[in-house]
Amino acid sequence: MNFQNKECLLKFIGFLFLVAQCLSMVEGEVHYYEFVLAEKNFTKLCNTTSKHGVKQPRNPWSDGPEYITQCPIEPGSNFTYEVIFSTEEGTLWWHAHSDWTRAYVHGAIVILPTIGTTYPFTKPDDEDIIILGSLYRGNLKSELDYALIYGDDLPHSIGYTINGEPGDLCPCSKVVAANMFFAIAEHNLTIVGIDASYIKPITTSYIMIAAGQTMDILLTANQTLGHYYIAARQFWSQEVDLTNFDESNVTAIIEYRGNYTIPSSPSFPSTLPNYKDSRAAIKFSSLLRSLASKDHPVNVPLNITTRMYITVSMAEIECINTTCTTSGEDITLATSVNNISWNNPVPTDVLLAYYRLHCFYKEQTNQTLGHYYIAARQFWSQEVDLTNFDESNVTAIIEYRGNYTIPSSPSFPSTLPNYKDSRAAIKFSSLLRSLASKDHPVNVPLNITTRMYITVSMAEIECINTTCTTSGEDITLATSVNNISWNNPVPTDVLLAYYSF
Repeated sequence: MNFQNKECLLKFIGFLFLVAQCLSMVEGEVHYYEFVLAEKNFTKLCNTTSKHGVKQPRNPWSDGPEYITQCPIEPGSNFTYEVIFSTEEGTLWWHAHSDWTRAYVHGAIVILPTIGTTYPFTKPDDEDIIILGSLYRGNLKSELDYALIYGDDLPHSIGYTINGEPGDLCPCSKVVAANMFFAIAEHNLTIVGIDASYIKPITTSYIMIAAGQTMDILLTANQTLGHYYIAARQFWSQEVDLTNFDESNVTAIIEYRGNYTIPSSPSFPSTLPNYKDSRAAIKFSSLLRSLASKDHPVNVPLNITTRMYITVSMAEIECINTTCTTSGEDITLATSVNNISWNNPVPTDVLLAYYRLHCFYKEQTNQTLGHYYIAARQFWSQEVDLTNFDESNVTAIIEYRGNYTIPSSPSFPSTLPNYKDSRAAIKFSSLLRSLASKDHPVNVPLNITTRMYITVSMAEIECINTTCTTSGEDITLATSVNNISWNNPVPTDVLLAYYSF
């Protein structure tokens, strides 16, 4: 590309967050990528340590935060995500979804047009990805955990980054996640897509982008050869009288190629709005329109049958009982949705509980309003004379809604069998029958050609060779199936070995 002749260079800039390209899944193609998360220290300036928007039709298991659609991925383990692209084209954001790990683990997904189709605009000559991020000091997870336990203010970042770098003008300062103004000195930007959906092209001298949002932008490099700042700053939309918010600018530099004298300082974008310029924010937002073309239609539902009002709030509340803890005064910060807050439902998640642990309730008008224990205890079927087994009860509480005096203690289920009540166990097991209806038939094999006897046992055996180890006497506990025991066949498994080897 000859920049000396000032030829037009179109750069397709995908905003916010990876350096990987995925073809559209409309053709049904499957692509596999492997991500390995590792710990890494990052030092810059102040000695700091440092699929979003995919529609996923009928595939809720691979998109969402911890304890909502899945439990967290534990260290040393792995999880295979199935990401289904339907109508998305353009740039999207992927990120970790456990607490604030997204601050460190994130990237962009670039979804190209389906094979045989093209962009609804002139194809760019080149593509680059720009990621706007935040920089934090210290151990972000520890600070977040402390804030959640004691109801303190959440951690503040100390600066913004462009592709991981704070830039020339970023001092040590505190900022919070916010909308950002973005501009390139002496260059206009043409926005053609937002969150992997095409829009009617907008030519502007600046943009406003929200946390987690992505934009596809065309840049025409047709200015005088030189250096030009890419710059972004926070749009502060809260408390107009507050003055101690972040006023730093994060920067990067576009450098033209060619023969020219390198300037002492790049040109800074004069069109970058001020931190509190709400008019600029509103003006930009009002320009956005869907492309809504024949090839890229927008099907807006017109028949609205249900209206929902959702209020998300954060406030200071008194900490007057054991459900909360504070670091000082009896005041804590709390967030809620429609005045309801929650704790993570460890050890399961909401989606899994809905499908596998779903409880069905029916109205029971003769039940007294109150609190009732849900309780469980171990059924001990071994050695009836043994007394040192676990005799604890695990409980939860059902709380009826309505006007009544809260009891000092919930009612405990009197029907819960004793730990060694084998009759209750047998009675319950004898009640189980398949539904075996017309809609849910049970096909029981009637022609039995082979009978198998399987004995599972556990016993004490002598440890007389190198195949076993004991902590004291030469006696060890061993389990077997038909008197055969085994070791795990690391590094494979039996089924894989049978089919692959």
